[in-house]
Amino acid sequence: MVKVDMPVLIGLFADGGATVDATGTADHLELRAEGGAAVDFEDITVQTMNVGLDGGSTATVNPLHEVTGRVTGGATLTLTNSPAARDLDVSGGGKVTG
Repeated sequence: MVKVDMPVLIGLFADGGATVDATGTADHLELRAEGGAAVDFEDITVQTMNVGLDGGSTATVNPLHEVTGRVTGGATLTLTNSPAARDLDVSGGGKVTG
């Protein structure tokens, strides 16, 4: 497991079963996860974010204003709040909750 605690985080790529737990803030965040990676960004305050989840990966995120991107290949995206704007392409067994 990798624990990231940064004042500002701008992007992350997780793969191959990696487990990431992060805290901090960001105006915009890019997240890519695949290969069974598990990402917990519940404790990151982010205004907008773009996600790309695939290959059975999971992510819990906390975007305040906007979330965009794709969730495919059995991946699961959990939103801990309801951002004002959502533009997500969900296909191939992908799932979005929250």
